[in-house]
Amino acid sequence: MPRRRRYPDEPEVYADTLTCLFQAEASPETERVLDEATHFRAYDAWALARAHIFEEWQKATDPVNLQPKAPKTKRDAAALLKKHPPTDIVQTC
Repeated sequence: MPRRRRYPDEPEVYADTLTCLFQAEASPETERVLDEATHFRAYDAWALARAHIFEEWQKATDPVNLQPKAPKTKRDAAALLKKHPPTDIVQTC
């Protein structure tokens, strides 16, 4: 899937767990500092993450996305059989 163009002020959501952990790279000696600006941006990041999680959930639970799609050849064959049903086979519903 091609990546869409990003702009400098546009945040990016990382859905892959390992990528997320890599972005949060630190060591046990890393000083834990959260200045006021970063603190407020964390709330913005959480809002983006929640929206992304919800969108992914909607896609994953949409019945349209859960139904397997029959290949065109099978759909064409089914349409042909419906239009011209075999006379020597008993049709049951």
